Amino acid sequence: MNLASISPTKRLLFCILLDVVGTLSYSLPVLGELSDIVWAPVAAILYRKLFSGAGGWLGAGVVFLEELLPFSDVIPTFTLSWIVTNVFTIQPRTLNKNA
Repeated sequence: MNLASISPTKRLLFCILLDVVGTLSYSLPVLGELSDIVWAPVAAILYRKLFSGAGGWLGAGVVFLEELLPFSDVIPTFTLSWIVTNVFTIQPRTLNKNA
């Protein structure tokens, strides 16, 4: 399944869900950080499927490291990436030939 082809709203909801799943490790005091070892590669693969291009590869690496680093799970990486991709997109400028 190509996750990049689903609607932006559904992708946002999925991103929020993935951030919540990543944060759930805090609910398990000792096992939580150990569960991040399993979740980090899964999150990186899902990130790569959600966000294409070179940014997808870079972001997947960031997500992988963020999930492995202790106490960094509170950063909503998936949701922030969705915002950057869908809200702050750079529109190409057109030249006005009449000026």
